[in-house]
Amino acid sequence: MSESTLVIIDFSGTLSLDMSRFAEPGNLVIALHESGLAEFGVDTVEKFWERIVNPTWVKGATTDVGYANLIVQALEMGENSRVRQAAAEFVRRYMSAATIDQRWRPLLARLWNKEGVRLLIATDHYAEATSAIVRAFKRIDIPAVPLRSFGTSSEKAVLIANSSDLGYFKISEAYWRVVKRVLGYPISKMILIDDFGGAEEKGDAYQEKIHDRFKKTVEAISTVFCLPVITFFFHPTIDFSEVEVWIERQVFPDNAIFSRPPN
Repeated sequence: MSESTLVIIDFSGTLSLDMSRFAEPGNLVIALHESGLAEFGVDTVEKFWERIVNPTWVKGATTDVGYANLIVQALEMGENSRVRQAAAEFVRRYMSAATIDQRWRPLLARLWNKEGVRLLIATDHYAEATSAIVRAFKRIDIPAVPLRSFGTSSEKAVLIANSSDLGYFKISEAYWRVVKRVLGYPISKMILIDDFGGAEEKGDAYQEKIHDRFKKTVEAISTVFCLPVITFFFHPTIDFSEVEVWIERQVFPDNAIFSRPPN
């Protein structure tokens, strides 16, 4: 395998701003009402985080149970067909927000066509997100496959490493051991672009420990691959030209700069 540079990019909050915007209070309340979940007592942002996301996030992001099933379980209404229908509709709306931000598209195309580079999308997400991310890449004419189904070293595809498929969060060495095993060839350079949860809403338990997640993620990758991790701390409000210049320095001319988390 000729690819020796692994470019790891987060999805929600980094490649896809629409997914993180979905959870903004105004958008979220609309989705709760239009999906029908509000009829079952989940009609505010606070109730959504308290009753659904925060108690079920670990299970949702590390198993294949799926977001819709977790919503049904969290509402504790048994096999109520109307609840299940509302949950499915809410998740459908959420996953339809899995679009790749237009600013990223030319850059992704350049990375995709760069000899010696493999793109890996590393995300902590629900099971439904894997196919949604694959579809997002298909819409911009770049093939993508779930990491678990990556069968041949010659296959040219973006790899989707979803925590719910791998069974571990990105901060875990176990997650990256799976990635290393599936890749099956030596990596000489690691590049990571991630918002580390910084784009998530304040009510989201995932958002609360950004710096801790930054440190643990970088340490886990470095430990497993025995390489330094060249890291860009992404934020949705950043001037995107900074991202382009940084990637240009890291991937195209080999002139690495290590970034630091925000103060």
